[in-house]
Amino acid sequence: MLRTEEKHMRSNSNVENGVTLIELIVVVAIIGIIAGFATLGFDFVNRERLSSATKELVADIQQVRVDALTSGQTGTTGMGVGIRFMPTTSYTLFTWNDINLDFAYNGTGEEESVETRTISSRLSLQLNTIPGDPAYTVLVYNKTGVPMRYKADGSSIAGDMIITISDGTASNVKCISVTTNFIREGVLSGTNCIQ
Repeated sequence: MLRTEEKHMRSNSNVENGVTLIELIVVVAIIGIIAGFATLGFDFVNRERLSSATKELVADIQQVRVDALTSGQTGTTGMGVGIRFMPTTSYTLFTWNDINLDFAYNGTGEEESVETRTISSRLSLQLNTIPGDPAYTVLVYNKTGVPMRYKADGSSIAGDMIITISDGTASNVKCISVTTNFIREGVLSGTNCIQ
């Protein structure tokens, strides 16, 4: 009788130590669901980060234009307010003081009240000028609210500018269209910024 109980105890202990196929499937399913939520959450965070950075840049460009119109600068050296874009993750807001009175932006020596803004390191900022050359990295609004684009060497060009902000994926790209008439946020479609 003792041997039968001993045998029965051994068989029960073996059953308790094993894992059934159903338990294994349930655990794998739970891990899959958690991984799915984590992936969706990460994409949501990226989209929100992108949207926030785009809205902040639009607001800064609009403020630069308003400041140029309302600054009430007196004298001949105060020419307007501008924004200088630096490679991929930052831009600088400034007041343009035309020191040599040539009516052309001649680099950072003519910038006053400088304030640098940085976007998230996970995002990338790129200038797409239409027509033209992405080397025109400075956007200046004069006292009448008319935008001009400048290169670092002081050469200028009129025309539209499209600024793109992306998180490095083709699906998450926002754009800002800057023209003489408007500053608008949109979605990039080819080379166009669609509002």
